Amino acid sequence: MALSSRFYNSLLYVVLSTSLNTWTTAYHQYLELTGLYYVAGTLRGIAGALTGSPLMDYVSEEQKGQADGAMEPEYHLPLMLPGAIKGPIGVFLYGWIAHSKIHWAVVDSGVFLFYFRKQITGQPIHACHRCKRFNSFAV
Repeated sequence: MALSSRFYNSLLYVVLSTSLNTWTTAYHQYLELTGLYYVAGTLRGIAGALTGSPLMDYVSEEQKGQADGAMEPEYHLPLMLPGAIKGPIGVFLYGWIAHSKIHWAVVDSGVFLFYFRKQITGQPIHACHRCKRFNSFAV
């Protein structure tokens, strides 16, 4: 899990550090307008958090029900698989389509998938840590 977190945090650094150049060079946006893409990225992260939290609770409750009420931290991990697939797809859409100068909305959807994946995958990792560290408080 640590390698996965390190890999996706490095991809986040690449996306954040190249986005200004992408919007100003490839799409000829004004510098003042490019700041809105950072706000949009934050909103995407919030959308991922608001979607991922109830989804993680649902998945862990289903796993808990199959194990006769025993709660284990690993019950949060099945939610990581869709995020592991969406992350590379989002970075691919961001990089390849921005290079091809296809419409900016497609590039933005790639960034959306990446940020969304970051929240969906990050929540189970942190939940597993909290459940293992503070097991008496795990529900």
